[in-house]
Amino acid sequence: MDFKTEFDLEAGSGQIFFRLAQVMAQSLGPDTVVEGMPHTLDHLSKTLISLLVDTIPHRFSASLSQGEWLPSPRHVKRAIEFMHANLSSALSIGQIAEAAGIGIRSQQEGFRRFKGTSPTSYLTQLRMEAVHRELMEGVLEVSISEIARKWGFRHMGRFSSDYRKSYGHAPSQARKGRTRP
Repeated sequence: MDFKTEFDLEAGSGQIFFRLAQVMAQSLGPDTVVEGMPHTLDHLSKTLISLLVDTIPHRFSASLSQGEWLPSPRHVKRAIEFMHANLSSALSIGQIAEAAGIGIRSQQEGFRRFKGTSPTSYLTQLRMEAVHRELMEGVLEVSISEIARKWGFRHMGRFSSDYRKSYGHAPSQARKGRTRP
């Protein structure tokens, strides 16, 4: 998990971690009361691990704090299914929320909490993936701007910039090396 290398054991969560580790060490010796309590030791171990994961910065800290690891609730799943089914259509946030059976604010909060982004950004990323797929596998005679417009992108300069941010190269690079039939 690539934990931060320094951990202060004299303050805050470090002090709690240190004290809990001391209790566990004292409890593991011979002739201790906890020796015959495997479930208690299991819970103490899990608490120690949870404390480390929750308090020491690591590469998954941001995702854990946003709740991206949580399973999405039904209304978020319904919204995503609606987005997939209507990917090339002009969709409003209101239409997506209505299809999911939830209010706009609740939908925005659900996406923020469970997907780490807004519904609009999520839809844009789905569309960007559709454009990328079509550029990589689609008919070469169709222009890049036609493909982008098909998937809901209206401003070609912004589309090209966003595509480059997502895939590390210009949309035209996706077609390099492909030959026309």
